[in-house]
Amino acid sequence: MDNPAASTVNSISPSHFVYSYAIRSFLLLPSLHSILFSIRSLNLSPSREHVNSLRISTQSIFIRIIHSSLLFIIEVLFLLVISLYDRNFFSSSSPLFP
Repeated sequence: MDNPAASTVNSISPSHFVYSYAIRSFLLLPSLHSILFSIRSLNLSPSREHVNSLRISTQSIFIRIIHSSLLFIIEVLFLLVISLYDRNFFSSSSPLFP
């Protein structure tokens, strides 16, 4: 008898993996944009009257950079776990529901 999982593996084309990685990479764009926007905010040159507010603003920008970077790292780790799961799922030859 034919094994349904084996036929599933044979019917998956390499383009499936390309599309899934492209979609996952696209999901990382908001956090990359947030990190870059926060870094760009540091380059603003303020007037002398706003030195105290600048210090508070700089602290909040650094907090935003750290927060965005941590979210980016978590997203990358999450996508790596999904990628490993996909690889194990598609390479297994046992059916999901015996």
